[in-house]
Amino acid sequence: MAEIARLATDSKLSNQEILFFVKEVDQGTREKVCLEIDQKVKESHLPISEAFSLIRNDFNQTATNYNMDQAVLFWIYMEWLNKHVVKVQINN
Repeated sequence: MAEIARLATDSKLSNQEILFFVKEVDQGTREKVCLEIDQKVKESHLPISEAFSLIRNDFNQTATNYNMDQAVLFWIYMEWLNKHVVKVQINN
């Protein structure tokens, strides 16, 4: 996942650095940043695979606002999104 996050965001961090920083982000921050990114994706009316290129500036700004590398934010959001998709499918 770290390599995918790095390639998607052009991050310069190593796989090990990405993993280290992902583990350092507390649950409250994770929820906040993911909700912000999710709102931007929803506003685009596109799936994340298509929306990412459109919201990239907002994505990078969110990472900067929370003092994290874009690859770390990407990892956290993908993890969050996966959990929410599973919950929605289970609840339907």
